Amino acid sequence: MQWSWRRLFVEIQTDAAPVKNLLGNERGAALLTALMIMVLMLIVGLAASRTTDTELLVARNEKEIAMEFYDAEAGLSQAMETTGSWMSDAFLGDEVTAEAVLEVASADAEHLATVRIQPIQNADIATATARALPLQTHTSPPPPGSGFGLNKFEVRRYSFTAEKGVTRLQAGVWKIFNR
Repeated sequence: MQWSWRRLFVEIQTDAAPVKNLLGNERGAALLTALMIMVLMLIVGLAASRTTDTELLVARNEKEIAMEFYDAEAGLSQAMETTGSWMSDAFLGDEVTAEAVLEVASADAEHLATVRIQPIQNADIATATARALPLQTHTSPPPPGSGFGLNKFEVRRYSFTAEKGVTRLQAGVWKIFNR
């Protein structure tokens, strides 16, 4: 077999695929499909990761709010049980305007809540609204069925407001006193 320019030209011409054949060729379609599926899976994975992060933040916030509520509730209970720490002559008059603020701590000295104690008293609606208290008299007879005689005892009403973070709990408490 002898080498010639003409033969080389014919071989190059017959080996070269026409442009028409290249466009109709399906070679590489599997690679393109696999790449598209991988990109789609990447997008779904990133969306799932973002959703997981958001859910973790929501769960953490719910836990913090629940802990604040429990701390405020514990502070409220502790302040109600320890009247000796706040009950003074300033709270015993008929028209009392005293206010006590207690910083309540747990047994391990962790701050539970700030508790504000105020007497509930007959005040104008603006004052009651500003202090977030109901309109009631500070002193009254004991409730029926309480076992305390109307002639010997009287009830004094107090408001306990416990705050911890964004949580605020309020409880109305009445205490029996001798007349």
